[in-house]
Amino acid sequence: MAEVGNKPSNATHHEAEEIKPNKMTANKSEGCTETASPIVSDDAKLSNGVERLQDPVLQKLGLSNHMLNHSSPSFDFQAWSRTLVKLRSQLNVPTPPRSGFAFKSLTVRGSSAAIEKQGTVWTILTFPLDPRAWFRPKQTKTILQGLDGLVHKGELLLVLGRPGSGCSTFLKTITGQMRDLDIDSASVLQYTGVPYRIMTRQFKGELTYNGEVDENLPYLTVAQTLEFAAAMRTPRARLPGITRKDRVKHVVQVMLTVFGLSHTKNTIVGNDYVRGVSGGERKRVSIAETALSEVAISAWDNSTRGLDAESALHFVSRLRTLSDLTQSSNAAAIYQSSQSIFDLFDKILVLYEGREIFFGRASSAPAYFERTGWQRHARQTSGDYSTTITDPEQSVAKEGHEDSVPRTPKDLSRHWLNSTEYARLMEEIEKYQKDFDLQQETTRKLFESIRRNLKAKGMLRRAIQTVSFPMQTALCAKRATQQLWNDKGSTFTTLIGEIIIALVVGSIFYGTPETSDAFLSYGSVLFFSVLLNVLMSVTDIHNLYKGRPVITKQVSYAFYRPSADALASVLVAIPVKFVIAVFFNIILYFLVGLAYTASQFFIFFLFVFTTTLAMSMIFRTIAAATMTLPQAMAISGFLVLALVTYAGFVVVNKGTAPQVDQGVFAWRKLTYDVMIKGESRRLLNDACGWVKPGSMIALMGVSGAGKTTLLNALAQRMPAGDVKGELYVKGKPLPESFKSGVGYVQQQDVHLETSTVREALQFSAMLRQPRDIPIRQKLEFAEETIHLLGMDDFADAIVGLPGKGLNAEEQRKRLSIGVELAGKPSLLLFLDEPTSGLDSQSSEAILALLKKLAAGGLGILCTIHQPSAMLFQRFDRLLLMARGGKVAYFGDIGNFSEAVLRYFDARAPRRCKDAENPAKYILGMIGNTDDQDIDWSGLWDRSTEANVVSTELERISKSSSQTTSPESDLGQGRTHGTYRLPLSSQLPITVQDPFTLLLATQ
Repeated sequence: MAEVGNKPSNATHHEAEEIKPNKMTANKSEGCTETASPIVSDDAKLSNGVERLQDPVLQKLGLSNHMLNHSSPSFDFQAWSRTLVKLRSQLNVPTPPRSGFAFKSLTVRGSSAAIEKQGTVWTILTFPLDPRAWFRPKQTKTILQGLDGLVHKGELLLVLGRPGSGCSTFLKTITGQMRDLDIDSASVLQYTGVPYRIMTRQFKGELTYNGEVDENLPYLTVAQTLEFAAAMRTPRARLPGITRKDRVKHVVQVMLTVFGLSHTKNTIVGNDYVRGVSGGERKRVSIAETALSEVAISAWDNSTRGLDAESALHFVSRLRTLSDLTQSSNAAAIYQSSQSIFDLFDKILVLYEGREIFFGRASSAPAYFERTGWQRHARQTSGDYSTTITDPEQSVAKEGHEDSVPRTPKDLSRHWLNSTEYARLMEEIEKYQKDFDLQQETTRKLFESIRRNLKAKGMLRRAIQTVSFPMQTALCAKRATQQLWNDKGSTFTTLIGEIIIALVVGSIFYGTPETSDAFLSYGSVLFFSVLLNVLMSVTDIHNLYKGRPVITKQVSYAFYRPSADALASVLVAIPVKFVIAVFFNIILYFLVGLAYTASQFFIFFLFVFTTTLAMSMIFRTIAAATMTLPQAMAISGFLVLALVTYAGFVVVNKGTAPQVDQGVFAWRKLTYDVMIKGESRRLLNDACGWVKPGSMIALMGVSGAGKTTLLNALAQRMPAGDVKGELYVKGKPLPESFKSGVGYVQQQDVHLETSTVREALQFSAMLRQPRDIPIRQKLEFAEETIHLLGMDDFADAIVGLPGKGLNAEEQRKRLSIGVELAGKPSLLLFLDEPTSGLDSQSSEAILALLKKLAAGGLGILCTIHQPSAMLFQRFDRLLLMARGGKVAYFGDIGNFSEAVLRYFDARAPRRCKDAENPAKYILGMIGNTDDQDIDWSGLWDRSTEANVVSTELERISKSSSQTTSPESDLGQGRTHGTYRLPLSSQLPITVQDPFTLLLATQ
């Protein structure tokens, strides 16, 4: 089983227990009963008595080692994995097939709409008149060019490169995710002798790709999400006596334990709009779901994004354990890798604009680049050093090699092709191909035999899923029911809406006389009863598109067929629609006063309900047949218009009817409580601090500590809950115009994909700058922002969707910052994880930009997960959050982190090493609180540093309130309520934007 965790192994050298005859004997000694089981380890014998375990799977297998019990504090993931592998081997239980992969002259081209020129109104209108455009081939772009490499079974491959270098494309290629991609015919890609096309067609379920963006159903709990994944991949061949239900429950509990998700198992996953688990925990849920697939080859695309340094290291260490024990192959792209993470990988692939500049043992890469002539900085990790070579701005040649080192992608690739390392690699690939080419058919049949033993009975030979279609449908129906139950609010809202509509329509026709003059009125009732139910069914399109990314991902994991999920969603929707129809039709029917006979009522109900189901199926078909939501809604709009036009009747016409605001922002005793299942839970607990003009403050903490929650509370962006405490600017309570005086860059770069970068900034400047600023001056400021952020080269580029527009995460992040700056924030700039998902060089560029903004007098507060030592040094102060939303430290960082290290070195179990990253050291200390029994928040409250902070807050409050200038933006209230412009000025701008969107999407 593939499990990944965030807790280090307690015993890494314990061997798996030996299989012995299944005899149960009891020996009483010192009041304890010791049970001999089929598997008994030396470690268990040396422990203080054998702990009696309650896990049903372990009991059925006769295992009594406490290190194998997920609920035991001594649980050891490595011992658990080793025991499982050995059990399977000794009991001859089939295991999933394992494979390495080799690629030679691998060239991949892309042909998506993202690289096409966006059409204008003129090109759209003239398209039918231009026959050449009908047959014009799609524009393509070479993304990967001539890659060579070899990964054996059980090896870990690290893929390095700056955003836009092709790391994601490489991972998608080796796992068969080839949408909008095409492999060159001369390329060679094989899996232990099995060609690429056979592998991706017949054994697609053995390849998985974990994308950078987390795609999960928001209203499922963490446990429900993992139980679904485990159930879909539970094989027919299992350990003796273990049922499907037993296995699913056991592996999910193990995953929750090793991932540190046990405390969130009953919490919904959530997403960017639905509050659930934290971003780091959501990332771990996605990783756990992928790991449950138990495949031969897994690709992890920046899967450490959103994880703190310790969690990222634990994730990669679990990959290392799985590769060693199960012989699965794993490839991972990590933009910011610590030295500890780098050392866990066997091999490394370095890409520069789609070209390979190194492939080989990870330990050999730094030496290769040093021989090439590149300088390595002090405290620079091997991963950062290897990536820095591809950045002309940050790479530094050794003294005396300035004119000889290769610098361009072509030169670096040519240097690699002429190296002795490349020659050895080609010899290995040739030997690998020669060894397995003759065994191609044998390997394919072996794969088929193993998959046949793992699949459920009665499945087709060519099926790539593990469970049968009826089981897939049942599991999908169970999941849909869980979603429905967890999102009861939406269902009740729909029901209440239908009841209100029924009351409104019924009251319109209430008291209609039973005469021939009322024929049109009764006909109108029948028409409205059908029409309103049809219109309510349009929401099915939105519901299907919300779940489409998850379905696409899980279908690629070979969990189920798309038809199984479609059938299950229909089966679950029918009872809900039936209940809603009962309320609607009963209220409307009897309020209007239609015929009070059972036969006529049930005929009315039957036709309305049948029409509702039929239209629901039509809208679902439209959603399934289209690629984007706007396409589906456009077709549905025309369809509804046609139905309204031709399903109605002619109404008889009986006649003609009659600047930067220099103020300190501070907060004290800030708390935030939310109601969860009727119980109040405190997410922030007496937080305090301040942001002074021109300062940069780093907000750090372990996953789930409340960093984003604090940022939302300070920015007044809390959607629900109870925020208490003192927040003031210049010693006075926050004015109504506070929101318009600050900028807030969220972690998710959400933009209108059809607009250009310049249009996005102009739209923000027009709406968010005060009314008294001329339009020309607003547009000029947008241009200045473009130049300030270094976006001149792509100012007219289409934004697009993540991965399909701007070709680098850094560009999207610059755009997000630019949109906020275009609004001229006069006081503060909040940023939520501005470096998340970026490589070291892009992160350095973003931090340098923020430093420039701070130098202009803007106060900056941003959360950051795993900064390098150089990034951490750019901040002035650190606000550190511990679990429970409590402050663990707020103070200066100091030169070379001296101030913050002085505080932690005096209280932590160990001091920070000279070559250690201070940020990683600090997070490691507060992240291991449970193991060390240290209350960091309590230590902070009792410290002299906390008293200094309290005194400074009092001083800021008094001095600022005396110097508040009524001439400032915030003091004058140059806004209209919470907005900078009145409604009359907002309307022309907001109406113009949808027209631009409409023209751009046609």
